[in-house]
Amino acid sequence: MIILPSGYTPTLRQSHSNQNVENNSSSYLNNLQNMINEACYSDVVGSYLKTELVDAYMQKNPFPNNQSIMEEGVTRLGYLLKYSNDNVKRNKNLVSSALNDEYQNEVFEFSHESLRCDKSFIIENVIGKCHVILPYLCDELKRDKELILKIIERNCRDLYYAPDELKSDRDIIAMAGRTNLMVAYENGSKEIQQDREFWKDLMSSKCCSFVFGIPFPLNNDLEMMNIAVERNSFFAISSTSNELRNDRELILKAVKLDGWALKWASVELQDDFEIVLEAVKCTGLAFEYASEKLRNNEIITMEAVKTYPNALYHTPTLYDNWQIVMTAVKVNGWALKWASDKLQGDFEIALEAVKSNGEALQFASKELRSNKMIVMEAVKQNEFSIRFASEELQNDSEVVAASRKYRISKM
Repeated sequence: MIILPSGYTPTLRQSHSNQNVENNSSSYLNNLQNMINEACYSDVVGSYLKTELVDAYMQKNPFPNNQSIMEEGVTRLGYLLKYSNDNVKRNKNLVSSALNDEYQNEVFEFSHESLRCDKSFIIENVIGKCHVILPYLCDELKRDKELILKIIERNCRDLYYAPDELKSDRDIIAMAGRTNLMVAYENGSKEIQQDREFWKDLMSSKCCSFVFGIPFPLNNDLEMMNIAVERNSFFAISSTSNELRNDRELILKAVKLDGWALKWASVELQDDFEIVLEAVKCTGLAFEYASEKLRNNEIITMEAVKTYPNALYHTPTLYDNWQIVMTAVKVNGWALKWASDKLQGDFEIALEAVKSNGEALQFASKELRSNKMIVMEAVKQNEFSIRFASEELQNDSEVVAASRKYRISKM
C-alpha cells in the first residue's frame, strides 16, 4: 500500500476534474445557444425575441454558479441579464453590451441598482436604447429634472411613469409635446391642461409635432387648429374635431397647403368645387377624396391628371374626353389603360403615351400595335415593350435594332 503525503492530489485526477468542468460548461453553452437560435427571429420589419421561450428554458436550466458562463450567456443574448448574478448585473461593459442587443434591448430593468442610480451611465448608455427607463430609475433620479428632460426628449412615452410633481412642470410637458402632443396633454396636470396659452404657444412652436394627433379639446378650438394647419396641414386636419371638419375656411386653408387634407374634410366640403379644385391643384392624388359628382367634372379632372394621370381611373364618364386623356398620357403613358376603346385607337394619343411610357403600347388598339411608328417610339423608351407589338413588328429588323440600341444606351 502506497502512502501519499498529506494534501497531495494526483495530477491525473485533477486533469480529469478540469476536463469535466470544461465539458459541462461547453455542453451548457451549446444547449443555451440552441435555445437562443430558436428564440431569436427576424423579418422585414425587425428582429424579435420569444421571451416566453427563454424564460421557460432558464427556469428549467438556470445558470450554473459559474461567472464566465453567465458573462458568456449575456454576451450572446442580452436578455439573459435577467438570470445573472449581481456581479454581472453591475458590470457596466456587460450591461452596455446587453443594451445593444438587436433582439431585445429592454434589459435596463434587470441591471443592478447601482447602475440604475448612475446618472452618467444612464445618459451615455441607456437613453435612446430602451423604450422604458423611468420606472427603473432609483427614487432620487426619478426626480432629477435634467435627466428626465433628456429621457423625455428621446422617448416621450416615459412621461407616463413620471412622478406627479414632474407632470406639473411645464418644461417637461413641453419637451414631450415636441414629439407627441397627445402624450403631453394626457400626462399634464389639470392646471396645465386648462392653460390655453401654454398649449397655444406650444402648438405655435416649430418643434411641436402633430403626427400622433391633437387631443380634445384642443382639436375643437378654431384658433388652435388654424395654428396647427399652418404648421402641418395634413396631420392637423386628420386630428381635427368633426365640427371643424365642416369649417369651410379652415378646410380651404388646409387643402391649399396640402391637398391630402381633403381626405379629412366633411362629406359636404368634399363636394365643394372651390375646395376640391384647390386640393387637386396642390396634389392630384387628392382627386380620390372628391365627391363622385366632382370626380366627373371636366375642370377638376383636367387639373388632377396634370400631376396624377391615374385620376382618369376614378372618372369613367370622362374616359372618352380627348383633351383629358391626352393630358394624362403625356404625364404617364400608363393612363392609356383607362381611356375608352376609341381613344386607345387614337394615333396621336397612343403616340404620346408610348413616348412617355413604352409599356403603354399594351393598351393601344390592335391596329396601332401594328403601326411601326408607334412601336418604334415605344421600344426607344423601353426595350421590353417590343413584346406588345404585333408578331410581324417583333421580327422587324429596324424595330429589333432600336430595342437593342435602347438596351446598350442604358448599360
